[in-house]
Amino acid sequence: IRRAGGVAVVAHPSQMRLPDREAYATFFRDLRTQGLAGVEVWHPTHDADARALFLNLAQELDLLPSGGSDFHGETKPHIRLGEGDGTIALTHAIWERLATRRGPSWS
Repeated sequence: IRRAGGVAVVAHPSQMRLPDREAYATFFRDLRTQGLAGVEVWHPTHDADARALFLNLAQELDLLPSGGSDFHGETKPHIRLGEGDGTIALTHAIWERLATRRGPSWS
């Protein structure tokens, strides 16, 4: 991912259904040694508790919090590109922080 100029982020971690906070922390720590840079905090399937959990873990483990709309085109007509279901509000600062962790792109 980094070689292609990207940022490795775990997408919608709540869907992994790990048993508890420590299991997520261990999983993220292990992936961080492999180049993980962020965790998706803001996702339509994450309730307030999940968002708080993943934001706290991201901060604790020096991972970047991210978010996404979960847009999948016609398969999810209630999700709009760049807006999601209306519960995702990301600041430009989040995108700027992600950009600082991009890997060098290759041609």
